[in-house]
Formats: sequence, structure tokens, C-alpha cells
Amino acid sequence: MERVCAKTGLTPEQIRSETKFVDILRPRQICHYLGKNRTKKSLNDVGAYFGNKDHATVLNSSKRIQNFIDTEKEFRDYWNDILND
Repeated sequence: MERVCAKTGLTPEQIRSETKFVDILRPRQICHYLGKNRTKKSLNDVGAYFGNKDHATVLNSSKRIQNFIDTEKEFRDYWNDILND
């Protein structure tokens, strides 16, 4: 979450919030993806950490981010920027 917050200028509280504004939603989905794919935590644990989201939300977020990585060059560049900072 630290990398995503640093890159986006958001706070952890904003990432964990209930808002569905895309400026906060997309970074939250990135955090879900990273939590699912870069840790050994369960989907429930990842969801709980990011504002009491359920496992299905984390799974859906992860699928969306993977789709963006696979299909959108602009997002892929943004993604690589987050990972390489």
C-alpha cells in the first residue's frame, strides 16, 4: 500500500475508505491485486486489511487489474512505474 499511496498521493485511510470514485477505487484495486499475488495472506485477510472488503471483492479487483495489465498499454506503463519505484 505504501508504494501505491506514494505514487498516487492518497493516504492509507483513503485507500481503505468506502468511496467508489475511480481516483481511489483503482489504486485500491491495485492494492488488492498486490495483496493477493504478492503475499501469502488469504483473500479474506487481504480484504479485511483494506477496509473490511470480502474475499469476492478482492478476487474481482485482482481480475480487473490483471485485465488492465494484459490489455491496456497506458495502464501497463503505470503499473510498471508503481512496481519499479
